[in-house]
This record gives sequence, structure tokens and C-alpha cells, in this order.
Amino acid sequence: MNDDELWAAIDAQRARTVRLLQDLKPADWELASLCDGWRVRDVAAHLTMQQMTLGDALKALLRHPGGMNHVNHANAVSAANRPTEELIAEIRGMIGSRRHNVGLTPQDTLIDIIVHGQDIASHSDGGWTSQPRPRAPPRHRCGRARTAGRDDSCLGCSARFPTVRTD
Repeated sequence: MNDDELWAAIDAQRARTVRLLQDLKPADWELASLCDGWRVRDVAAHLTMQQMTLGDALKALLRHPGGMNHVNHANAVSAANRPTEELIAEIRGMIGSRRHNVGLTPQDTLIDIIVHGQDIASHSDGGWTSQPRPRAPPRHRCGRARTAGRDDSCLGCSARFPTVRTD
């Protein structure tokens, strides 16, 4: 996959996620995500953070001291308090941009939007698949993240969905 194809795929997944979020009922935003301790609202807020600069990341670390999983979750929960329309608009606003989080690759960005988009889709009548919502795996079976060999606070999601090839 060349850079143009990769960013086109990211944009397509962001657009699809925006459509899914627009179709959620207000109560759906408060449902438990497939990720332990996350609501659908928190996952959507997490997706608004796909373009963090070094300064943004440092501010998040200072606001929510702890390990990366804690910082990631706490930052998403804080951002999730915004109106749903604002969260949707922010994700929509990323379409066409080639910025990605400091320290991550565009491939990481694609995997993030696919995995978390599928999580959101599991709460939507118009989701990606007609399959029943998968059960979360036991926490001890989550292992390591497939994307970059690092722990991920939402491994249960990536462990249940097929590996995405980006090369």
C-alpha cells in the first residue's frame, strides 16, 4: 500500500466512523465499549486524538500522570465530556489531513480507526457486519498489541478482529 492508498483508507474509515456515530441514539453513546472500562463516547473521544503533537502528548502526560494506558484512557474520558456533535465534527475535520500522532506511523493510525470504528459499529444498527457483537476475551489472554509490539489499553478489540495488512 503506497502513502496515497494508505491515507485514502484512513479517510474512508474516518468517514465511515462519522456516519456510524451520527446514527447512534443518545443512549448508545453511554454503552460499554468492547474495551474494558471504556464507553462508546470515550472511544469516539479517543479517535479525536489521532493527530496529537509532541506538546499535546506532554500536556496529556502532565494532566494524567501514570503509564501510557492510564494517560490514554484518562485523556479520552476527559475529552468525552464534550457534546457528541463536537466529537463527530472533530473526527470529520481530520478527513483529508495526513497528520498523525507523534511517535506513531500512518499504519498505526489506520489500525486505530479500523479497530475502534468496528467497536463503535458493534453498537450501531448500520454496522460493518451483521455478525453478533463479539464477547471480550479474558484479560489474561490479550497479550501484546499486534501493531507495534506495545501494550494497548484496548487489546480486547484488536484481538477479536482480523489483522489489517498495510503493506
